[in-house]
Amino acid sequence: QAGKAVAVVFLRALADAEVCREELMRIVRLPTFRCFDRVETPLFEEAVEFAPAGSFWLASRTEDLFSVPLTVLLSGTKADMLRDIRKIRELEQASLYRPFGSFAASLCAGTLTGGNVQAWKDFRELADCKLMADSKLY
Repeated sequence: QAGKAVAVVFLRALADAEVCREELMRIVRLPTFRCFDRVETPLFEEAVEFAPAGSFWLASRTEDLFSVPLTVLLSGTKADMLRDIRKIRELEQASLYRPFGSFAASLCAGTLTGGNVQAWKDFRELADCKLMADSKLY
């Protein structure tokens, strides 16, 4: 089609993080969104859509192209794709990546590319130990 193109957006996490379903759905709902790529779950966008509210995935700090948490494929006019790329980058800065411990552990749905489950488990263990120490009865 005339005037239509495809763009690939490599997401980038500045730190290890939890990525919640609701924020991923904001990307899925963009007008030029076509699919997520470079993720082990086939049709990941459908897995996100049907995951329980509050679900989240683990992402690790992006160090190179092999550790990007997700790749987003867009299709549309150049102007529309540039608008949606700006929205994606705004989401990355504002709300897409949350610190470990932001969500209930029982809602962890898995890892994104390069996600480090052990780092998350270590964080949870330390947080649980601190919680126990802070709740001692005197």
